[in-house]
Amino acid sequence: MGRTKILIAGAGISGLAIAIMLERLPEDKKVDYLILERSVMMSAMGSAVSLHTAVIPLLKQLGVWPEIERISKPMSHFCIKRADGSELGTVDYAYGDSEYSYYGIVMARPQLHSILMGHVPSSKIILGKRIVATSQDDTGVSCHCADSTIYHADILIGADGAYSAVRQALYKDLWAHGNLPRQDISPIKLDQVVVVGITEPLSPTDYPMLKEDVCQFRIVLGGHDRPYTMWMVPLTNNRLGWSIGGRSNASDGSSFWSESQEEATDSYAYAHDSSRNADWSEAETESIDEICSQMRSKRNPFGFGTYGDLIDKTPRHMISKVMFEEKGFRTWYGGRTVLIGDACHKSVPFGGCGECNV
Repeated sequence: MGRTKILIAGAGISGLAIAIMLERLPEDKKVDYLILERSVMMSAMGSAVSLHTAVIPLLKQLGVWPEIERISKPMSHFCIKRADGSELGTVDYAYGDSEYSYYGIVMARPQLHSILMGHVPSSKIILGKRIVATSQDDTGVSCHCADSTIYHADILIGADGAYSAVRQALYKDLWAHGNLPRQDISPIKLDQVVVVGITEPLSPTDYPMLKEDVCQFRIVLGGHDRPYTMWMVPLTNNRLGWSIGGRSNASDGSSFWSESQEEATDSYAYAHDSSRNADWSEAETESIDEICSQMRSKRNPFGFGTYGDLIDKTPRHMISKVMFEEKGFRTWYGGRTVLIGDACHKSVPFGGCGECNV
């Protein structure tokens, strides 16, 4: 393949945000780039995503703020309860209004992804490019893909998620030369497994929280033998984003669901082998159904029926399983390769930290 200035691995939120920054450069400073995306078809998943107030000026500079503002709601508080309905406390998230002149915002992640996609020319995104190896020297960097194609550039940006192929290749090289901290070579362990979704439009009469001009995250910390966490937040168009799940660690008998931490880690890595997507889809459906069945009959302490009511009001294609990995890497660049987003600092999906830390 030909040579470009910048290769971006991954067309997620971080990768697209970087691409938009490059698109906004003045004509006399334009930089050629390509995005290599592993998926053969783009289908954004997830529930709600929140963006810190500090990122809003960036969104304005990139020219995407009017669209994002239309699909988002300002957010003021996190309200936390126990499963029995007793109050645990609140977290003030409204400080941004006084310190930055903006509230933090929350929106449906698929909508955010769609908006960002709309600002990147389709010719700049190549689908079905699963990176299996990278190499670099003083003259450039190369990406080797599973279909035997090779792409060359001056700079490689790894925005390919928590199980980043770019990071794995970079770390292998740094470790071989004694330039990688030992903590960065240890494997990622999954801490929690959750099911997330976005409901169909609901009645504000039945769900008064939908009427809030400045919304709150409602969070439940429940369970004793099998601890779990639930959150829900109002979105535009009278929808609710929600998440239900718990720990993936069966070693002490308190796992939220049947897979151990090691099994969950293995199965998630297994999912990233594109040749096994059919098998993974079946396993994914089974684990989603297992988690939903465990939670279906539990009462929602915020007064909106049971968790099963939320699940039943969510279209099946809007429900997905998400893994929470708890690991931050010290090394985020080496040679001509740099890591951004979840590739170097995995955070909970609704935190929007990939784009905030671009």
